Amino acid sequence: MNLRDIIIAPAMTEKGLQGQENGLYAFWVKREATKTQIKSAIESFFNVKVEKVRTAIVGGEKKRDWRRGKTYLQPKQKKAYVKIASGQKIELLKGK
Repeated sequence: MNLRDIIIAPAMTEKGLQGQENGLYAFWVKREATKTQIKSAIESFFNVKVEKVRTAIVGGEKKRDWRRGKTYLQPKQKKAYVKIASGQKIELLKGK
C-alpha cells in the first residue's frame, strides 16, 4: 500500500480538535492500514516525530433514504489518534 493512500483526511471532530493542544491529532485512515504504516505516513507528510499511534474502528451510522423509505447502514471507518513529540505541531487548518 502506498503511503499516499493511507491517510484519507484529518478528523475534524470536537475531540480531535481539543487534543491538538496536547499534541494529539486524529485522522481518518484506510481500514487496511497498520499502525506502523500510519506512523511512517504521518512522519513523511508532516515532518514530525510520532510517539504513539492508537486506532479505532468507528461503526457506521444508520441512515434513512426518505425517497425509497428504506434504512441502510453506512460502512465502518477507521480513525487513528496520533501523538507527536512535544514542541512539534501539525498545521491542519491554514488561515488567511
